Amino acid sequence: MEEITAAGFARATGAAVVSRAALKLHTYAIIVSIKDGHPGYIEDAYLSAIRVETTIPALELTLAGLWTRDGQGYRVCDAETLRIARIVQRQLIELTENSPASVED
Repeated sequence: MEEITAAGFARATGAAVVSRAALKLHTYAIIVSIKDGHPGYIEDAYLSAIRVETTIPALELTLAGLWTRDGQGYRVCDAETLRIARIVQRQLIELTENSPASVED
């Protein structure tokens, strides 16, 4: 059986291949963007506040076409990722609005 490498997969499918550090940054940044109320927009302030190096992974994500520079941060370019992020955000808002702590007596 032939082993499929990340580079081979990328060539066959047209998918971007990024490092583990870039993928982790991408994932956590999307989660934070949802929590902050702007799904898919990653602020420079967030990137500056975390303890890991973000410059190279952010550049890698940009070169791979997953992020684009937008104002004081980056915007996620993948439509499916943005669609799911917005769904998650709506669900979190609904949960917050319907939680017992938010219901008046």
